[in-house]
Amino acid sequence: LYYSEALEIQRRLAKENPAAYEPDVAMSLNNLAVLYNDTKESDKSKEYYCQALEAYKKLDIKQPATYDANIAKILYNLARLYNNTVESKKYYTEALDVYRRLAAKKPATYATEVAKALYYLAKIHYDTNETAKCKECYNEALKIFQNEAAGAPDKYKQYITSITENLSKLNK
Repeated sequence: LYYSEALEIQRRLAKENPAAYEPDVAMSLNNLAVLYNDTKESDKSKEYYCQALEAYKKLDIKQPATYDANIAKILYNLARLYNNTVESKKYYTEALDVYRRLAAKKPATYATEVAKALYYLAKIHYDTNETAKCKECYNEALKIFQNEAAGAPDKYKQYITSITENLSKLNK
C-alpha cells in the first residue's frame, strides 16, 4: 500500500518538522481509513479514522478552527461505521456540534451537513425510543432540507419524503 508507505515517511518527517508534516500525517491516516472503508474492512477503517481524528484534534489546538471540516467529516464517517449504536450516536452528536459551528460561518456550505447529521441522529433516537428527541431532530432537519430544496427541489426530495413519513408515523 502506497498510503502506508507515505504515512511512515510523513511520520518520520513530522518528527523533524512537526509544523510542516503533521497535517500530512493526519491526511494520510484519513486516506487509509477511507481506503479500508471502501474495501469493507471496517475495523481497520475505524482504527485509522480514530488516529486521524486524534491527529486533527491536536492540530486544532495549535490552529483553532482550521481543521474543523476535517474533524466533522471524520466524526460523521465514524458514526456511519458504527451503524446506529451508542458509539454512532456519540459521533453524530459531536459531528453535529462541529457542523453547526461551520454552518454559522458558511451556511451555504455546511447547512446540509447539519441536516444530514440531524437526520441520522433522529433515526438513532427513534431506535432507542427517544421520541421527543427524534421529533426534534427530524423537525430541524426538515426545515433545513426544505430551505435548501428551494434552489434544487429534487436534490433533497428523498430526505424530505423520508422525514415527513417518519414524522407522520411518530405523530399517530
